[in-house]
Order: sequence, then C-alpha cells, then structure tokens
Amino acid sequence: NPDLAKNCKTAAETLRAFVDSPEVFNKFLNPGLIEMMYFGFLRRNSDPTGFANYMQKTADIRSIVFDFLYSTEYRKRFGQP
Repeated sequence: NPDLAKNCKTAAETLRAFVDSPEVFNKFLNPGLIEMMYFGFLRRNSDPTGFANYMQKTADIRSIVFDFLYSTEYRKRFGQP
C-alpha cells in the first residue's frame, strides 16, 4: 500500500480500510450468511454439497431461510410437525 510506505497510515488503519472495502464485503457476505444459517438454524457445521447448493441460490435469501426453517432436520429438532 503506498500510504503505508509513506507513513501516512498505520498498519492497523490500512488493514481496517482493506477489511471494510466493498470488494471484501461482497466476497464474504453470502458465504458468511449461509454459514450463520447452518449454525443458527441447524446448530451444526455446513456440509459441502448443501453449502454449494445454497451459494448458487444466494440471489434469493428468503428462499434459503424458508429451506432452513422447513427442513426436516430443523423441524425434528424444534418439535414442529
């Protein structure tokens, strides 16, 4: 980073600017959101196949939430018929 070489910004400020950049946000938002749904709804780690399927459907987050809420695994765990 040129600003870091000129001592205009500290290493922490440079790292913060990188982490807060739109490119990083867009790269990690959908995978992080899907992983959180696995942890929150199903209380387990994601499986590679299911994660990949949900990554293909990220344009419609509501349908992904619906899939989790009406999954057999979720309904058995929380007693919904």
